[in-house]
Amino acid sequence: MKAATRGAVLALFVCAARGLSQPDAAEILKRVTETYKSATEYELVMDTTYTDAAGAAQAPPFPARLAFKSPDRYRIEGIPTLLYPGEKMDLIYDSSTLWMYLPKSNRYASARSDQLTPNDRTIGAFQPVFDDAGEARVLREESIAAGGDAAVECYVVHFQMSGATVWVDKRRFYILREDSATSSTTFKTVKLNEPISDDLFKFVPPEGATKIEFPR
Repeated sequence: MKAATRGAVLALFVCAARGLSQPDAAEILKRVTETYKSATEYELVMDTTYTDAAGAAQAPPFPARLAFKSPDRYRIEGIPTLLYPGEKMDLIYDSSTLWMYLPKSNRYASARSDQLTPNDRTIGAFQPVFDDAGEARVLREESIAAGGDAAVECYVVHFQMSGATVWVDKRRFYILREDSATSSTTFKTVKLNEPISDDLFKFVPPEGATKIEFPR
């Protein structure tokens, strides 16, 4: 066999091997969905930065925290809201009462479970939904810093229809970063099925707090 022919055959073999090892985006996203769906309790800490069309930050990143314990208890901290300008709110649901707290002005409100909509009772459940998974593709594999680890190997998956991109931990199938046309979110802490104290889902109005009407 001539050297050139051997080289061509070798090149074809290498290309074929790469094709076989190329991860499937739909399968990766399926594993992600199964991972979060099977979690009975979890805690996520994230930083989100809003960006312009060129990807430049429009404001400093804002932190947020989400904790959930099955079947429906949750705590969400650091939610931006247009209802109360200049404020961020926390939501705490203990299965019987939904509490809203505004730390900056030390105001709070509450609503009983029977006064809530189904969305109010389930908003704390973080379940990734990939409507356009069929159009997704793996751009590359790369390492990013996450959760105190200097480098975590990730699949970088891009969604053709929405234009979003997610970084998926190759070992645990956690979402560690998500970019869209208007924002970039980095998950600094991802704890799934690690024990969470029940005290986290209790709320006692701080001293001097003012009670206000629950927004509808």
